[in-house]
Order: sequence, then structure tokens, then C-alpha cells
Amino acid sequence: MKKYAFAALVMCAALCTMPRVFAQSARELTEQGNNFFGQKNYTRAIDSYTRALRIAPESGVILNNRGLAYYAGGDYDKALTDYNAALKIDPQFANALVNRGAAYKAKNNLSRAIADYTAALKIDSGFAGAYYNRAIAYSAGNDIDKAIADYTATLRSNSEYVDAYINRGIAYMSKKDFDRAIADYDAALRINSSHEDARYNRGIAYMSKSEFDKAIADYDAALKGTTKRAKAYYNRGIAYYGKNDFDKAIADFSEAIKIDGAHAESFANRGASYYSKREFDKAIADFDAALKLNANLTQVKQNKEKALAEQAKTVR
Repeated sequence: MKKYAFAALVMCAALCTMPRVFAQSARELTEQGNNFFGQKNYTRAIDSYTRALRIAPESGVILNNRGLAYYAGGDYDKALTDYNAALKIDPQFANALVNRGAAYKAKNNLSRAIADYTAALKIDSGFAGAYYNRAIAYSAGNDIDKAIADYTATLRSNSEYVDAYINRGIAYMSKKDFDRAIADYDAALRINSSHEDARYNRGIAYMSKSEFDKAIADYDAALKGTTKRAKAYYNRGIAYYGKNDFDKAIADFSEAIKIDGAHAESFANRGASYYSKREFDKAIADFDAALKLNANLTQVKQNKEKALAEQAKTVR
């Protein structure tokens, strides 16, 4: 089973700073909140923004920033409340619109998320983050052509936007346009040669084209520094299997299992490799392990039946 590594939704309005017309203490508290936010201490950031709002209750900037902190802490409802308040103060606050869209997306309200991103783009037609987030929302709604169009618009606004290349590549892969996907992963890697997701996904694209040596090269490189070692071993195992190099496939699936013993597909594919080597006892054991983890793997059930039939022939 192929899984692509998506680049995450971006909160497009990074933290805003207070204009000097506000009281010095409100600015200081906002900057303090921004510092806590940067340290991922969202509770203390929220406390600082709340204290600042007691001094400057009509500050859309502070409300937006506190909304970001609530969002980062997973409290999307409170984030929405703050973004709504910020937009009541300033309906043209494009950053708050994009951030509210992200909160709606987190709550799986795609239509309202898209509406907010679209509204932000009416205010700022070059807002790369708004295009990017709207593309993610379109992808989540399986509107792939609109997603591709928005990733392309993102890249027109910011040609160095690595995650836009990665996600557009995924969109192309969903359309089985593997050459364009590979071109996007190539572009991402030219900007950031160590980007794990770009290399990981390009390997999948190469495998989809049966270019197994290129896929293996990508996973070799990924395994030198990836944090996704189980997935890299698993996918490289698939590539070796595609080359009928069953011993190396088994070795990679075994490494994947050492890291993630709950990954049914690693057992299933190691079992398929053993089956190809006519080691039916080992194949059956792996198919059993896979089905214990996921009883709904129909192909594995069928493969086990085949292995049992072949095993029976050998003992006659």
C-alpha cells in the first residue's frame, strides 16, 4: 500500500507585531506571547495575549495571535472565536481570514475554509499561503484539478515554496501523471536537497513507473537521514521485490518490522517474498501475522490459501 508524505497545512500569518500606537505594556505582552509561541509554550503565550487584550481589547493583531496559539494547542473553537473577533474589528485582515480558514479545515468544514481563503485572495491576490491552503482544502475534497491550479498559483507567487511542489506532485500522482510528479519532486530537491518527503515521494513515483533502480537510489539516500525509516525500508523492499530480488526485499521488510511491528503490509509483503522463494512455511507465518494485525486484507487471505496449497503439494 502506497502512502504519500504530504506537506502540512500552513498557518499563513505568522505572528504579527503590535503597532506603536498601542500602550507599551500591551506591545511588551504581545512580544512576550510571541516568544512563548516560538518556544511552543502555547499556554503561556495565550496567557500573555490575554493580558495584552485587557489593555488593548480592540486589537485584531492580538486576537489573531491568540487564535494562532489556540489553534496550535488544538482548541479550534476558541481559535475561531478569536479570528471572528479580529475580523469584526478589521474585515480586511487577510491573515486572520487565512488562519480562520485553517481552523475550519481542521474541523473538516471544507466549504467554509475555501470561502475564507477565497476572501483573503480578493484582498491580496498574491497571497501564496492562501492559495496553498486552499489547494490543500481542494485536495481534501478530492477536487484535484483545482488543487493543482492553486499550487501552481502558489508557485507563481513564491517559486521557492517547497511544500507546494511536494503537494502538487502528490496531486499529479493521484492523476497517475508520474512524470510531472517527478518533475515537482526534482524541483523541491533542488531547493532543499535533504527534504525527506520529496525524496520519499519521488521513490514512490519511480516505483509506479517500474523504475525500480531509481526508486532504490532515492530510498538509499533517504535512509541516510530519514526519520521515516520504517516506511523507507518498506518501500525499498517493494522496489527490490519489483526487481525479483527477493532476498533484499525480505531483508528490508524485516528491518521495517523491527521498527514498526504493527505494520501489517510489511508482514504481508515479506510473506509474498518468501512465497516467491517457495519458502511456504515462512510465507504462511507472515500472512498469519499480517491478518492478525488487519483481518480485512483480502489479498493476503488469498495469498495464504495459495501458500497452503503449494505447501500441501510439497508434503505429498
